Amino acid sequence: MGAGRKTWTLHLKEKSVSQTSVNSSITARNLRKSDLAGVIFGCKNNTIRECFSKQLFGIPGSHYPYVKKIDPGLPLFLFNYSDRKLHGIFEATSHGGWNIDPTAWTEDGSGITLYPAQVRIRVRMQCQPLVEDQFSPIIAENYYRPNLFWFELDQDQTNKFISKFSSSLVIASTKDMHNWNYLPCDPNARQENDYMDKFNDCKESTTTSSLPLKPWSALFKFETCPDTRAMTEKENAESSNVNLSNLDTSFADHIGVETCIDSTIKKKSLSALFTKSTDPGASEMTAEDNNESSDASVGNVENLDANKLSITTCMGTAFPEKPWSTWCESENRYDAREVMAVGGDGENSEVDSQERKNSEMESLYLRSVLAKLSMELEDLKSSQSSQVQKISYLEHELVQSRNEIKQLKDRCKMLEYVSFPAMGHLAEDGSELEEFNSCSDELILIGGFDGSSWLLGLDSYSPSQDQMESLTSMSAIRRYASAGRLNGEIYIFGGANDDGWYDTVESYNPLIKQWSSRPSLKRRKGSVASVSLEDKMLAVGGGDGVECFSEVEIFDLNVGRWIPTQSMRNKRFAAAAAEINGMLYVAGGYNGKEYLKSVERYDLREHTWARLDSMTTKRGSLSLVAMNEKLYALGGYDGDRMVSTVEVFDPRAGLWREAESMNSSRGYFGDVAMGDSIYVIGGLDNDNQILDTVECFREGHGWQEGFSKAIGKRCFLSAVVV
Repeated sequence: MGAGRKTWTLHLKEKSVSQTSVNSSITARNLRKSDLAGVIFGCKNNTIRECFSKQLFGIPGSHYPYVKKIDPGLPLFLFNYSDRKLHGIFEATSHGGWNIDPTAWTEDGSGITLYPAQVRIRVRMQCQPLVEDQFSPIIAENYYRPNLFWFELDQDQTNKFISKFSSSLVIASTKDMHNWNYLPCDPNARQENDYMDKFNDCKESTTTSSLPLKPWSALFKFETCPDTRAMTEKENAESSNVNLSNLDTSFADHIGVETCIDSTIKKKSLSALFTKSTDPGASEMTAEDNNESSDASVGNVENLDANKLSITTCMGTAFPEKPWSTWCESENRYDAREVMAVGGDGENSEVDSQERKNSEMESLYLRSVLAKLSMELEDLKSSQSSQVQKISYLEHELVQSRNEIKQLKDRCKMLEYVSFPAMGHLAEDGSELEEFNSCSDELILIGGFDGSSWLLGLDSYSPSQDQMESLTSMSAIRRYASAGRLNGEIYIFGGANDDGWYDTVESYNPLIKQWSSRPSLKRRKGSVASVSLEDKMLAVGGGDGVECFSEVEIFDLNVGRWIPTQSMRNKRFAAAAAEINGMLYVAGGYNGKEYLKSVERYDLREHTWARLDSMTTKRGSLSLVAMNEKLYALGGYDGDRMVSTVEVFDPRAGLWREAESMNSSRGYFGDVAMGDSIYVIGGLDNDNQILDTVECFREGHGWQEGFSKAIGKRCFLSAVVV
């Protein structure tokens, strides 16, 4: 029958399988590894701290097909579902893997992680998080539903994210970094800021810290011991009130201040730093001269490179060189006559007075420099803010335009369907195609995902009329459950939810429209292949999030419980099964390492399995439909992409042959055989888009595709003939 094998969003590579969130059900853009330039991971308020403390990111296993493409050094970002903020910038320190930490994000570290697609990380740059209004325009094309987006980033999106985050680099005081106190700081992390590079070169600790508050004059002091670092309140009052924490990093970078130097120091007056001496003997000072110099002098490094020390060189690009005497004259505040007029007992008093006035003038000049640079910085920030607003507006308009185009396309499909209700298409000769289905049989559609939520519903659907009627819903959501028909009732068994895996079984009676509890399976599992055979229901293979199974269980109404029988030759998760002439056929699936193309047949009378000729294509999450004593293997996932190919097996010849492919690549869809027709309903295409189409196959007529107005978009569903 091929019913009830609708499996897993998980494109597995290694051993286990994980439950998924709503967002992860539509897993990926399927970017090639060469095009994958960045990846977003997810977290919540109750898991973000563990992400940072373990330096580990993880998401549900359905994302593994692109997580495995992550190489060390790839930029990463972290999206918090609780407050919908995006954190960055991080980078991978390992290749993307499966269950790097099997107990991560579990209670007391004793359970099995729900997020096995993992990668080791480190902080590349600590930045303020972005709210969704800030980052959503950059990944507008990744949104496939409101509030839901793909996590894969191309090069352009990654570059924009890095640029956006870089503008909010966290380097200020600790009050601005309270949300990052628990972040590990990697000493090898790349800081894309020259000033931070200089700061990190000299700091002894690798922990995140804010820059100390210093007066302006402290930028030009070079200290040798803790005693010299101390400043009295009087010295602070005489120094400039401008502190380093208020200085923009670009300005600090511009003046080239070095904060870490050799401890070998000779004292020199501050005014000497700004004076070009022409007398070779002017630099020589005796011990007596040093003792008589002003206490306001500060330390200087012996043989220090002039490029690192000269403030006149550092500021030359913003202000023309001007000797201090010229500055004093232009300001018309102090001159030599005023200096000589200051009272004092001798030459030392005049020198001290001159030194004090020089120091005051230096402070005044530096204040004016800083004021001018601050004004220029504000102008730049204002211009940048205006440009950002314009870009944001244009990006918003682009998103709205894309949404309108999509709505128009959907409207065209609906009008097309109304005009041609049979299939919405014309044949090459212009004649209308045959009706979608000439019979009045109805299908039962069970559960599934519509792009925003998992469904509890049980619905009756008529393909010929494109009409759907809601029936009594299931008692609980079952992701990756299996379904089949036995003794006139519809059985649902296994599957998973946020709380774990199910071993429970329920049956629905269409006559009385009621659900009944049935005996449970031998173990909890999902993505089981199911089929009815000689008034018995068989559950074949499956998985429990840790391993894949080869076991087979049989439910017999007369016995009233599930009985183990002979296991298959291969472990098969997300396989497909069908029955022909009392024989059970099982094809494809995933064995924990790779997707399979092998086929097995089970003889219920002898309880033995026989290996048959393999399909030409590896397939998981496929459908296997029996019609006219032939098996049709439809679509599925081959390990890299969804396929549209169809293969047909004739048990009498024992060979597979290729048949006409479906119109759309699809997996995780519902399928049934009614009379001489096969129907495939919904599913996911190769771009991870949820399909709202129904295709019908009839021998001699091939595949015909029609738009379904009643069903809408739906995947991961099961379908059973009433």
